[in-house]
Amino acid sequence: MPLIAKKGKNVIRQSDIIQAILDADARTVSAIMATEPEAVNSLHEPSGMNAIMLAVSGRLDEIVDILANSAINYVDFGRYDHNGNNLLSVSLGTLN
Repeated sequence: MPLIAKKGKNVIRQSDIIQAILDADARTVSAIMATEPEAVNSLHEPSGMNAIMLAVSGRLDEIVDILANSAINYVDFGRYDHNGNNLLSVSLGTLN
């Protein structure tokens, strides 16, 4: 898994934020966003979703707020998952 950042002894990997989202661990997501806002584009490889898409699809409102508030300038809005959905279509799909 590619590295996002290496700070001293702490190494953040793309999988760290994805795992935190899958675990609904807002505290860990917040800690990662505080130092590496570009992690918002880390990929969940099975789905092709980036971190914010994954949080939106899971209806994890607190985590979506953290990601949007700390990394909105980094979000890859052109990202499509393996089903051809982008962030907007994933968001609209959660309205049902």
